Amino acid sequence: MSRLAGKFAGIVVVTIPDQRSTELVAALEPLRAEGLLDITAEVARGGEPDADSRQLSLHLVGHDRPGIVHEISRALAQSHVSIEDLQTATVSAPMSAETLFEATAHLRAPAGVALDSLRDSLEQLANELMVDIELTTAADE
Repeated sequence: MSRLAGKFAGIVVVTIPDQRSTELVAALEPLRAEGLLDITAEVARGGEPDADSRQLSLHLVGHDRPGIVHEISRALAQSHVSIEDLQTATVSAPMSAETLFEATAHLRAPAGVALDSLRDSLEQLANELMVDIELTTAADE
């Protein structure tokens, strides 16, 4: 999700039975016709993840500010790491009541990704954004 040229843009993957995809696309049409949304719907056939890929988890916490998700997702994309699930929230800091941003993501990394290099780039980005980032693998947990 992003704000582009003053407009909000996002991509959503919806999993439904194949035989209901036409029905879903038709149900979205009135929203497009009313001008509420500009919708492009496609039936996508996703396969199983590459057997050699690795699952990673990322946890981030820091002072809330615009652009955190954008910067993190850009760094992950540069390493060809996919975000499979992303949960975000803002919470009050325990002592100061300042607004903190928290994110937890489940990631999928191709087998060839150097995890040490990915961790280094995320640590550098964490310093720039003034957030804490923890990247773990299934073996770390």
